[in-house]
Amino acid sequence: MDSAKTVLRSEFKPQDILEMKKESRGDISIGGAELAGAAISAGLMNEIYLFIHPIIIGGGKPAIQSGSLKSLVFKEKREFDSGVIMLHYMCQ
Repeated sequence: MDSAKTVLRSEFKPQDILEMKKESRGDISIGGAELAGAAISAGLMNEIYLFIHPIIIGGGKPAIQSGSLKSLVFKEKREFDSGVIMLHYMCQ
């Protein structure tokens, strides 16, 4: 269900994101490894925040597909009391 700050779609379409970016007065957040990875591959991301959690699960989904970006510029790192580490990058 869509709301004033949330839009749900059943499939990823880069054009939908481009339209949202034009109409938005603020930032747009895209979450989840597969969805964010598709947006990164489509060149739609300006910034990336990666959150590393200190849990071993034996696998997972890559957040950034091989060959998706030309380069990332490191901006900041934050460590939380829980052990979570946030890495902030600008996309080039």
